[in-house]
Amino acid sequence: MASLGNIKPLGLYGTIGFKYALAVVDDVTAYKGYFEMKSLKEVGAKLTNPITQLEKHLPYTVKRIRTDGGTEFHNTVVKRYCIKKALIFQQSNVESQEENGSAERAHQTVMGNVRCALVGSGMAAKW
Repeated sequence: MASLGNIKPLGLYGTIGFKYALAVVDDVTAYKGYFEMKSLKEVGAKLTNPITQLEKHLPYTVKRIRTDGGTEFHNTVVKRYCIKKALIFQQSNVESQEENGSAERAHQTVMGNVRCALVGSGMAAKW
């Protein structure tokens, strides 16, 4: 199962303009992948690659996708991909972080590391 979620990293856009990150967590292997996006419209394109890569390297296939209830996952690319791969699309309640815990913990870990790196480097918050 892959757990997915988006975060908006506290207004940190960097020099390239990435504004969002997609977290992909495989609940079986605990694999965590993060993919930067400039807009939420990129979710469909960014979602298919890590799942395909996981299935290439592991002896099993992904059976279901669990998302955080965000509307960015409701698009034709994601729907077609789920139909093509026969994936079950599960959506947690929007205000219930507990239902998508693995992705939420991954976000918390990443953002904690980002904050520590920014403070430790003395860089301006815009980075």
